[in-house]
Amino acid sequence: LLISSLFDKIKILEKKLSQNALDLRTRLLKYLLENEKNLDTISQKQIAIDLNVRAQSLSRVLKELKISELIDTKKGRIEILNKDMIMKEFW
Repeated sequence: LLISSLFDKIKILEKKLSQNALDLRTRLLKYLLENEKNLDTISQKQIAIDLNVRAQSLSRVLKELKISELIDTKKGRIEILNKDMIMKEFW
């Protein structure tokens, strides 16, 4: 039980460290892919909190992604338009 708990904490810390090492665009795209099924319930404010960034910074990157036609935003919610192109950003 103790080892399992420690392992879970290590995984959480590793995820936080890797997120901070990536630029905001990459972190956001990864977040969107990981949470694709719940995007209709996640606000932009919550995403900013989850990614530990200012709302203005998130908004700027969302605008860039929207111009690139990778996503669309409506009423504060995000919709992935081109998952294949987003995936290519990681490979």
